[in-house]
Amino acid sequence: MTELRPPAVVLVRSQLPENVGMAIRAMANFGLGELRLAGPRHAWPDPAATASSSGALERAALTVDVYADLPTAVRDLQTVHALTARPRALARETLDPAGSAARLRVAATRGERTGLVFGPENAGLANDELGAADTIVSIPATDFRSLNLAMSVLLMGYEWHRSGHARGSPPGSSLAPPAAREDLEFFLQRLLAMLSESGFLYPPEKAPRMAASVRAIFTRNRLSDQELRTLHGILSSFRPSRADPV
Repeated sequence: MTELRPPAVVLVRSQLPENVGMAIRAMANFGLGELRLAGPRHAWPDPAATASSSGALERAALTVDVYADLPTAVRDLQTVHALTARPRALARETLDPAGSAARLRVAATRGERTGLVFGPENAGLANDELGAADTIVSIPATDFRSLNLAMSVLLMGYEWHRSGHARGSPPGSSLAPPAAREDLEFFLQRLLAMLSESGFLYPPEKAPRMAASVRAIFTRNRLSDQELRTLHGILSSFRPSRADPV
């Protein structure tokens, strides 16, 4: 059996290189081999991160790549789960870590590229960043809710590793795999541009929240390539728009 590709770990606007190093150490313990830093507030590579990783970078052969922002970091992924301690009032499915790991393993079994997104240490992910994910993951905890970034990565890594030892194989699916993130983002940019031009995103002060709601409709439904092509066709059937790509 071909070995499944584990989810990429995406750290958004990470603040302390020591936390990145400890997250790498956690990843190495549970077979997570790909780290993506989205808009980090520190340089990479960093001696402090290397020191706190306890040799995991070399011994576990992890890869670390730096991206300008979250959309760029996840554009090639098909299934993305985002961690938050405070589930917002978003119409989005929320899983616990075990449920997330099981869902990601099923997706990986279908050959999908998957990812786990973690926010910065001080405030977590913003609403628009949560909108980049298909599914929200919340770690059940007491009201204290003060997990270090590396602790969260460790917990998700443990659940991913444990899900591979569950009895039986993950259930398959006859559904077509979801479209790549960059293709979905291209459609959303086109749709939002047309909605802005038509006056739907009004008044201006409410436009960002309205746009986030529109995004949520499409990101949570895991559109396939064929479905995206159909939606593009629907947009093209409307009157010619300056928002359409040239």
